[in-house]
Amino acid sequence: MTDSTNSILKVLDCLADQKKCFFELSDLAGQQQQAIDDDDEAQLLRTVNDKNPWIQSLQKADAEIIRILDAMTPEEKAALSQEAGPVRAEINTALETLIEKEERCAETLKDKKNLIEDQLREFKQRKQGLQEYGSAKKDPRRFSGNA
Repeated sequence: MTDSTNSILKVLDCLADQKKCFFELSDLAGQQQQAIDDDDEAQLLRTVNDKNPWIQSLQKADAEIIRILDAMTPEEKAALSQEAGPVRAEINTALETLIEKEERCAETLKDKKNLIEDQLREFKQRKQGLQEYGSAKKDPRRFSGNA
């Protein structure tokens, strides 16, 4: 095997790793959405923590791809582009799915935050109303009758 072929195979392996990471992250984003919907904070934290190793794997694969591409000639890069086309398309699809799921999670969390803020505001207003109800103000012009 030539160095050129070896480099192309390494990049293809890294792209396959990235694809696997994106699919795993997409599955975890689905679990994250379920935890958000179920108000299961413990599961949400576990899911978010489970994402970290996959993100680190993505970063390692990305760094390896960049390192290999920097050493490749333009002809090798052209050959790689032809070879990697289908894998790149799969990665793009997986990435788009992941982004959609993450945006849905963010939107759900934002809606829940707004709901809690509204509930707190309403609670404070009711509390203030009760305090005002219990503290009838004295009219200083009225005599107490003890004068």
